[in-house]
Amino acid sequence: MKRIIFVTLTIVLCATIILPGCSRMQWRKEAISSIQYNETFPVLDDWRFLERDTHIDEYRLWDRSFGQIKEKFGEPISIHYYEIFPPAADPECLMIAEYPGFEVDFAMPNLPEETDLSSVMVTFFDITGPQYPFKGIVVGMTQPEITGLPRDSILFGMEVLNTAKDITTLEAWQSMLAKKVLTDYRPTDYYKEYDHFLYMECWDEITDDPDWPGEHHMALGAVVLFKDGKVARIVFGFPMAG
Repeated sequence: MKRIIFVTLTIVLCATIILPGCSRMQWRKEAISSIQYNETFPVLDDWRFLERDTHIDEYRLWDRSFGQIKEKFGEPISIHYYEIFPPAADPECLMIAEYPGFEVDFAMPNLPEETDLSSVMVTFFDITGPQYPFKGIVVGMTQPEITGLPRDSILFGMEVLNTAKDITTLEAWQSMLAKKVLTDYRPTDYYKEYDHFLYMECWDEITDDPDWPGEHHMALGAVVLFKDGKVARIVFGFPMAG
């Protein structure tokens, strides 16, 4: 009898240990099936993505107000408002101002009619047209035309954003940060039309910008979105506190 009980407990214990491992292996296998490592891309050992690489016409958009953006670029082509649901925060209003070749986003706690729009600050921005290259990447490029990427860049299928769980691998880390950039302060399914993405982290740097001097850890992320094999949009955001 004791032997039977011992064997039974041993089987139960083994199942408890092995089954979670199987589920993790299955998730890993499913996630990897959506990943194309950058063997299909040329890579550059000295590739560095710095804050100044994100400027539009050499103008820094970060830490700017809507009023300052309009002074520089004029009135936007269009303005759209969305209700968003940031993590660990109350619902907010997102204003997206569209300009030729880029969009600028402004998160506001209140509705537009209750807010001084000229003073709201840039939250994120997207490059949407070929006028503004980013590190040699231009909207409209095909995948083979991209001439250099960080060595750890991975091309993901968009479905990975819904499967990544444990942050134990490089691909899980990158997809988690990309998901934060693409979803935390964005309208639901705002980027649903795209099929692949690359995530790239920013390096620390010391700026000599007189309006923004000193050392900055941007924690800045760029997500390059692809559609039908071409670069369709480049999204910039702060996925974590700097």
